[in-house]
Amino acid sequence: MSHSDNWGVVCIEHQFDDYYAQFMHLLSTGNYGTKDANITPENFPGQCIGDFKAVLVLFDCQMKHNTAMQEIKGSNYRPATMIELLAYGAWFPDEQMEYSIAALGQSWEDPKRGPCVGSLPHKSLDRELILYPCSMPFGSKCRFLAVCEPKAKAA
Repeated sequence: MSHSDNWGVVCIEHQFDDYYAQFMHLLSTGNYGTKDANITPENFPGQCIGDFKAVLVLFDCQMKHNTAMQEIKGSNYRPATMIELLAYGAWFPDEQMEYSIAALGQSWEDPKRGPCVGSLPHKSLDRELILYPCSMPFGSKCRFLAVCEPKAKAA
């Protein structure tokens, strides 16, 4: 597992008390040409977020969902949630032009494809926000968005 040496600090410019409003704001701010209609705050529930430190993890080989999750959780990171992917995509839109980015920390059960996670697939012209089936391996160049877990303070 490798990751960039620099943290990407995602700054939340507008603070929200309402998760639905923050989710929809970040979805809109991402300026996606195509987005899966099932990416909604109802399908990806959570809490409002503030600024966070993120890193893109690269395994440099095809990776299954569960294996990638275990590897990320075994480090000082945790897999990003959908709202964190939306924030990252809005703050760093050019990253998607370089490679695909997936957030494994939250999934939605698609009736036909099973569990799916949020993904910003690599595109050279148009930005997309899709749901990627957990049953399919991720490509060798896919990056996984992970969030820095603060270390517990010693008592």
